[in-house]
Amino acid sequence: MQIDRTGVWLMLAVACAAGLVLAVRAEVLNGFYARHARWRDAPRAFVGTCVDALFSGMALGMLAVCVIIGLAALLERVGLHLL
Repeated sequence: MQIDRTGVWLMLAVACAAGLVLAVRAEVLNGFYARHARWRDAPRAFVGTCVDALFSGMALGMLAVCVIIGLAALLERVGLHLL
């Protein structure tokens, strides 16, 4: 099985960006601002929430790419060609 590295890097970048958007919306908007009115009310908690959203979003994107590549390798091994 051969993997196009440019495609993998592009898929990784898009998936990490999408995961980052989802994590920021979930953790910062729904988590932090549910407890605080403004970021100036608790600046350290805001920075901590943003860093947590950054790591969670990147990990979510990397996990999605790992699952996609794993499924592609499994389908190639079994011999199923969908495209």
